[in-house]
Amino acid sequence: MAAIALPGMAFAAQTPPPGPDRVVTRADAMARADQRFDALDTDRDGKISATERAVAAGPAGEDGARRRGGGRMLERADANRDGVVTRGEFRAMAAAGFDRQDVNRDGKVDATERRQGREQRMSRQGQQGGTITRAAFQARALARFERMDVNKDGQIDPAERFMAREKRMQRRAPHIAG
Repeated sequence: MAAIALPGMAFAAQTPPPGPDRVVTRADAMARADQRFDALDTDRDGKISATERAVAAGPAGEDGARRRGGGRMLERADANRDGVVTRGEFRAMAAAGFDRQDVNRDGKVDATERRQGREQRMSRQGQQGGTITRAAFQARALARFERMDVNKDGQIDPAERFMAREKRMQRRAPHIAG
């Protein structure tokens, strides 16, 4: 396994992260995905376990929320929902992300496509010009709370959190597999 991973890591190490004007090819994106996978697979068993996922998610704050997005990203990558992320699942997620950014389908993502992708994400999040108002933020948070509070008792219990998570995973599954 190490013999297979080392050439990819060597290529990935030579591939700098995208700068503002750098064009990224599919091969670049896959090399970076392999590099990230190798960094997350700390026990080098070829999969990212629940323990490794928790480390990637970062420490929980006082409110129990994770501070880094790695855990959510890895949950989305686990296409078959078996609790582990294989290199194939991780690469499939990276390829899908690359394909979303490659608007003109030429196998490359340039600065214009990256900017378009950022603008689309901000638009979906209700942001304009890179900012969001307190009222818009609170409105979205309240709407999310209302959706999660299935029994409308003004509280979100563990079962409701679990149901909300399952719904999110079901919505995202077609994007990962496809």
